[in-house]
Amino acid sequence: MVANASQILASSATRRSSNVQRRKLKVEGMPRGNLPFSVFSFAPKILYNPLVLLIDYEQRLLKQPLRRIGRLVTQTIQDGVLGSLFHLFRKKSCRHSSGIRNHVRYPRRCRVEARRCYERAKRLEKDMDLEGAVAALEHASELQPENVTYLALLSKQYTDMSFAPGITTDRARQYNEKALEVAEKIVALKPKDPAGHVARGVCKGRLAYFSDNRTKIELAKEAEESVRTALELNGDSDLGHHLMGRFQYEMAGLNLFCRAFVRVVYGTTLSPGSYQHALEAFEKAHSLRPDRVIHKVLLGKTYDKLGYRQQALESLQDALKLDVTDINDHLEQLDGQRLVENIKKRTNPFRSQ
Repeated sequence: MVANASQILASSATRRSSNVQRRKLKVEGMPRGNLPFSVFSFAPKILYNPLVLLIDYEQRLLKQPLRRIGRLVTQTIQDGVLGSLFHLFRKKSCRHSSGIRNHVRYPRRCRVEARRCYERAKRLEKDMDLEGAVAALEHASELQPENVTYLALLSKQYTDMSFAPGITTDRARQYNEKALEVAEKIVALKPKDPAGHVARGVCKGRLAYFSDNRTKIELAKEAEESVRTALELNGDSDLGHHLMGRFQYEMAGLNLFCRAFVRVVYGTTLSPGSYQHALEAFEKAHSLRPDRVIHKVLLGKTYDKLGYRQQALESLQDALKLDVTDINDHLEQLDGQRLVENIKKRTNPFRSQ
């Protein structure tokens, strides 16, 4: 009995000492924020347990603010002070305010939002929703005003508005002038980036459709210079080779008066155009991007101009099987389909209708 009693007393003393030590560790590990540490050190034993519970509760309450403070530090490094406050307190998205102001204040959120707008514009472009694609890209460019990728696609969408159903000639010219302004901005931002020179060449080429012969030749000369600059910067630009082929193709089809005008005014600085040179350019563009409809159709058209009907049929029929990515592909496929029927009629004029 004595041995058992001594063992019980020893075990209870051990338990009491371990509990006291545990409580001390809890108290000593707490931050000394709202209440002074001395209060806990000299508190009566009857209040000791409730105070420890209170400290544990305050610890749990501090966990979420501490995590937010950690995020604040991270965002401070990434976005700056104002951007960090935005992430900490979750204010309104930069979608609802001025993009020019927000791309400075909240760069990360604006990058994400701009990327979403860009992806949406790509989907709308494939669905032939030209106005929706323009609106999405305008917003993306407001959020990221120096992003060349967004600006280049915006310039292209402005020029594609020339083919929107029911658009007037004046309105189409205005869209192409806006596209040229965006292209010039790209060149000013990154003069060594071929995207800006390609965009400028496209804009000047499209503006030529709405101009008289003299202005058309002048724009063609400027477009050729822009495309040559783009190819000097990047010789593997399929669009650059395609535009060069377009230039050769269009110039080869000019009438005698326009050819004489080119010789008198520009001399040898402006190529008179050649279907053979156009064929070489389109073949190069097709070799770089064989999945593009516009390369295949123009290649077939050029084969037809040179009298290679079988090659023209094969190229055009292959183009009709490719996926359409924008309105240019759609319109070129329609032209290709009409040309296929025309070539078949010329090959076999007695073919039944």
